[in-house]
Amino acid sequence: TSYNVYVKAQDNCNGETAFFSTSKLVVDTLPPELTVSQDTMTAADEKGWHKDDISYIVKADDSLSGIKSVEYTVIVSGQTVELDASGEGRITIPATEKFNGIDLMLSVKATDYAGLKTEVKGDSFKFSMDSQSPDVIIEPEAGKNRKYFNDDVRIKTSVTDSISGVVSAKYQIVTDDQSVSDDEGAWNELDESGIINVSAEAYLDKKVDVYVKAVDEAGNVTVADLT
Repeated sequence: TSYNVYVKAQDNCNGETAFFSTSKLVVDTLPPELTVSQDTMTAADEKGWHKDDISYIVKADDSLSGIKSVEYTVIVSGQTVELDASGEGRITIPATEKFNGIDLMLSVKATDYAGLKTEVKGDSFKFSMDSQSPDVIIEPEAGKNRKYFNDDVRIKTSVTDSISGVVSAKYQIVTDDQSVSDDEGAWNELDESGIINVSAEAYLDKKVDVYVKAVDEAGNVTVADLT
């Protein structure tokens, strides 16, 4: 509700009267309207993990005193959201190492010029982030400095991911007249031993490279080879 306040003054000498008006006063007892929705282009994968930046669309409105500020917090770091003329803004949470592997929750708070606040948070704004690719180590069992062999070669590998975990580990043996194939059918499952056997008979007198591809639950991919 808005009010205009007027003041009437009369002197003691000749009874002259003057009217003065103040600026309009607004009584605002209603908190701001605030909606927060995730940009569907940055939704989590089916496992609930994010590997890239996450964006939320913010809409804040207050028809009486107006929106003074909109702030958001992730963990303990508060930042202000810049609103455009329509009262809309965007929050982008970067896929950075400091957010990896931590249970996070977004909280958004709008404040109007009357000091009233509305806050949006809860389970629907919880998320998990993993922007780090799996670690892959690959080398001949005889030692990484050995390049020539006259018998079968055992390649030892290690595939780890300390955040979301490894969901897939595969290998591909490629000769020097070939290139690595993107076709999933060209990749072989790596068993729990992490050992790849390269047959001397199958690859006689050929230069061979061995590739390992690891994928974590968040969808991050690492491809590493012997060279």
